[in-house]
Amino acid sequence: MSEFRDRLRRQRGDPVGESADAPDGRAKSSAWLRKQLSGSGRARPDATKETRSEAEVAAHAAAKTVGDPTNLESVLTDRGELCFRELRYSEDHRHGDWQLSEIDAASVETLELLARDPQCAGIDLRRAVYLDIETTGLSGGAGTIAFMVALGSFEGGEFRLWQGFLRSPAEEAAMLLEVALRVADADSVVSFFGKSFDRHRLEDKMKLFGIEPPFENKPHLDLYWPLQRLYGRGFGNGRLSTMETRLTGVERLDDLPGSFAPEAWFDYLGGRGHRLEDVFRHNRDDVLSLVVLAAHAGRSMAGARADDRPLSGPAGMRAAGLGRLFSANREFETALEWCDRALRLGSVPKEGELRLSRTELLTRLGQKEAALTELKALVNLSTAGSSAAEVSAEVSARAAIAAAKLLEHHSREPTAALEYCQRGRELALGRLTGKLRARVLNGLDRREERLRGKLPGAKAAEESAS
Repeated sequence: MSEFRDRLRRQRGDPVGESADAPDGRAKSSAWLRKQLSGSGRARPDATKETRSEAEVAAHAAAKTVGDPTNLESVLTDRGELCFRELRYSEDHRHGDWQLSEIDAASVETLELLARDPQCAGIDLRRAVYLDIETTGLSGGAGTIAFMVALGSFEGGEFRLWQGFLRSPAEEAAMLLEVALRVADADSVVSFFGKSFDRHRLEDKMKLFGIEPPFENKPHLDLYWPLQRLYGRGFGNGRLSTMETRLTGVERLDDLPGSFAPEAWFDYLGGRGHRLEDVFRHNRDDVLSLVVLAAHAGRSMAGARADDRPLSGPAGMRAAGLGRLFSANREFETALEWCDRALRLGSVPKEGELRLSRTELLTRLGQKEAALTELKALVNLSTAGSSAAEVSAEVSARAAIAAAKLLEHHSREPTAALEYCQRGRELALGRLTGKLRARVLNGLDRREERLRGKLPGAKAAEESAS
């Protein structure tokens, strides 16, 4: 890694290096850029096409400023001018109802479980860099520019936020090299959907400028996936703004959605009024939210913060998510404990799915009679038309098939097994549709044929027929 950092620094010319041909900071625009600046008809990413009321349009226009954003610093490098803004926060700074210092109470073992990534084993959130970018669009390729890159890190008792900013596309190489160096100096990366998006946008452009990307073999905790594993779609969507509000109490006032960031940058480049100050603020809040959401995720197994205050968010949903994770790791006893805890806590979406998963755990642990009793109950709930237990026809059909398997192989009762196949068939024909219905029926056809061959007298009847 030391040699890698040295190579990057030589590219930057610090302390010595081969000078790179870089255009001046405000060199003439490319054909692409001129197209973006050509008035009201300029192309915009689809993500910016949001419907706004007249009042919202008026407020949007009133918030615009002209010229460079405030508090920018710049330095001249061999790759051109590097422009940025730096902010510093004390560790007891509150973001939502969490302090940044609560990152210290996050369990490394819990984060490793949630990440499902061996590289994240032993991750030190104090030595991580917290990454968020603003781009001109959601697509990849050379046409997409990350015009703002935020990197936050804990240093000397503070949380320092560096926001690289492009005053023109001509400054892109200098900013990307600085980003590469800062990421290389960190032990790991923390982002929200950055493993799928931010990282690849940066890597693509770094390679274009001959800069070696620093992400390979770097532990990367992408918080989108751990939070999805804990809460799924229980909040309606998996957006950062939703997670930060529901889990850490963050409420953004007059926030400019990230989908309007490209418009703000293009307005700035064209010399028009812009809302880049709002983009800086939105980008800053995204990074601060990464810290407190990582702290929240790291306390999910404990169910409480370091001071014993209960963790925000639906505890039953979180317990069900942990049960699924332990099951995926084949730790079935622990998974069953979390599953039972989720059912006790309640407020679990698709409770029938959870109960069906519980029967699978019981079966794997050898508790087949208990599993069979629960499966029969799931079938009876659906056929009785009960909705209180959130048992869908699909769950009951799958429960009927699972019950038939146990009755066939464990209880050695082919007649009873065939009965449950028939109940599963009735559910499929009466309440399922499409590919799901076809898949259930195909499975039942094969099972019923085998079961009929096991019925008392079936072999004698076959011999008599032949």
